[in-house]
Formats: sequence, structure tokens, C-alpha cells
Amino acid sequence: MKKNKILYSIFLVFIAVFSLWGNEGSKLLEDYETVLMRIRYSKTSGFCHDGKTEIREEKVKGSENSFFTEQKNIYLKVKNIKENKVYYTRCFELQEDNGKLAAAANYQIEPAVKITGHWNFFKIGKKLNITVCSGEKCKNTEITLYEINETPKNIKDGIFFEFDESEKKEALNFSISLNAKPMPIIDIKEEEAKMNEILRKMEKYFTAAQIKEKKDVFYKALASLK
Repeated sequence: MKKNKILYSIFLVFIAVFSLWGNEGSKLLEDYETVLMRIRYSKTSGFCHDGKTEIREEKVKGSENSFFTEQKNIYLKVKNIKENKVYYTRCFELQEDNGKLAAAANYQIEPAVKITGHWNFFKIGKKLNITVCSGEKCKNTEITLYEINETPKNIKDGIFFEFDESEKKEALNFSISLNAKPMPIIDIKEEEAKMNEILRKMEKYFTAAQIKEKKDVFYKALASLK
């Protein structure tokens, strides 16, 4: 009987240790992916979300093409032309991509706006308008914003959210900032220091080969920025 109690106690300790390892190991993997995403997309499209948490908007750098919706449940619709898939976003830098206006490379805004000359975007009342002018001719496109109160099913490239399409509805009341709140920027050295600390902590839970693989992936992403 006493032997059984000892074995049972050892079993409980084993379960507790295994559970602790699982929780700590999972958290480190989550932290690793978050920092990796910050680095990967800090120079390509910027972001207001890193797949885990909202990015503080204090760290910003100005741009004339920045767009923010003030409310966290108001989104603009975009289409990934490579995936032929719809996403939603609330912060980005407008740019030209494959002859059309986009929130980032391969993410064209909906409805599609073909770029044939100079373009500008502005707000009239409750509508977001984009005007493209070629010579003396100008074409205006009204862009619909959507209210979505659900948690995203997926977050792509830091700023693009996938929702259940049935959950969206046209936004009637919203506040947007044009050219005022630019994309947040990321301190690369600060993120590198965070990653090195995460990799150091991983030594307790992962093999040397696993850590080397993750380290190589991170530094490859870091090198691509230079």
C-alpha cells in the first residue's frame, strides 16, 4: 500500500512537471513566432497587429499614405490576388501594386481601383473616397468600410484578418485618420535582443538542433531587411 502511494506521488509529480514543460514550452514558441513576425513584416507592409497582441501606436513614423480606422471593429476589405482570398484590415500604407491600389504587395483594396494616373484618397462625410486623375479626367470610387465584431479566424502578414463573411455588415458610424496616424515601426535591435533571450530560455525545453533551426530562420529573416 505504501509502495503504491509512493508510485502515485511520483506519477503526480511527473504529470505536474510535464504540464509545466508544456505550458512554458508553448509560451516560448508563441513568443518566438511573435518576434519573428515583427521582423518579417516590419519593412514590407508594417502592421498594427503581430498575430498575438495589438502593437502600441506610440512608435510611429510619418507617411502621406497612411490609413487608420480609430475603432478596432471597423475594417476595409482587401483581396489577396495570389490566394484569391478576401481579408480585412484597419491600418496600412496605400500603394500601387500590379496597376491597382493596394494595402500591401498582393493585397488589392476592394472594390478594385485601377491606377491610370495621379491618385489621392480622402474622406467625405461617412465615406472614404479614392480619386484617380489622368490628364483632365478624374474617376472617384467610394470605398465601403465594414463593422465586424468577431475574433479573426486567421491573421496574415500582421495586418490582414480573416473573418467569417456572414459576420460583416456595412459600417454606419466610424472615424478614420488619413495621413495622420502612420504605421507603427519596429526597433530591430530591440526585437533581436528579445529573440536572443527567448532562444536562451528555450535551452531548457528544446534540443540544440531545434534551437539552431529556429535561430537560423530568425537570422535569415533579419538578414533580408539589410
